[in-house]
Amino acid sequence: AKQLVGDGVITRWHAKELLAGRHAFYLGQYKLLEKLGVGGRGVVYKAKHVSFGRTVALKVLAKEYLEKPEAVARFRREVQLVAALNHP
Repeated sequence: AKQLVGDGVITRWHAKELLAGRHAFYLGQYKLLEKLGVGGRGVVYKAKHVSFGRTVALKVLAKEYLEKPEAVARFRREVQLVAALNHP
């Protein structure tokens, strides 16, 4: 793990996850690079779009909220508000 991190093949977060037995580092078109934070309704990752190479913050709604229409609606509103921001 140290060698792969040192060579820039994986991040420290990837190494930690691999050593814990986890290996799912892609979510759709995004490669997860590290976990930035955990909240009450989900997790935020630093991720890179595979095709475009753009690094973004990617928020993922927790599974238990997917069956709650009001939680999904609130999540969508939050996504729309954040997407409208234009700040360096």
